[in-house]
Amino acid sequence: MAPITRTALRAFLAVQHRLALDGLAAETEGPEKIARAEQVQKSVGERLGRSRIGACHREELAVVSLDVRGSSVLAARHKREDMFVAFHCLLPIAACVIRQHNGEVVGLRGDGVLGVVGFEQKYVDAMVRSAYELGMTLIEATTDVLNPFLTEKSVPIEFAVGVGVDSGHVTMTKIGLEGNSE
Repeated sequence: MAPITRTALRAFLAVQHRLALDGLAAETEGPEKIARAEQVQKSVGERLGRSRIGACHREELAVVSLDVRGSSVLAARHKREDMFVAFHCLLPIAACVIRQHNGEVVGLRGDGVLGVVGFEQKYVDAMVRSAYELGMTLIEATTDVLNPFLTEKSVPIEFAVGVGVDSGHVTMTKIGLEGNSE
């Protein structure tokens, strides 16, 4: 898969920005938004297949975690609407970058994104290299594309992000109650 370009990221951001503004106008969690969130989780869910609760899948992978630095301070300083728009641009762009690096998003939690890399790679060195490149691309996408885009759209928020990478055996499991699991 070819690396995503800054132009493509900006185009994707424009769509996410419009969706965020539409969400603010509606002030609802409409069915389309819920469907998109479920789709993000689907690919890892398919890895587990139709596993019963408690079943697990173990694989050697690299885990990449993106976290917004100082998000509580940002939330205290900025309007709720600005934070809403900014995060509704950041999290999907991070998920897009992860998928472009042949990774899978396993969680969108608060101010961060958790992804895994290595489903298609046999060697740990290649997996870690992919995860490192993914991490660097996440930082560049935030500082070089997202922050200028938010400024251009008069959203006065500038994100600083940290990225962590680790590799090893990862166990994925289905937890919860029948009919309501994660």
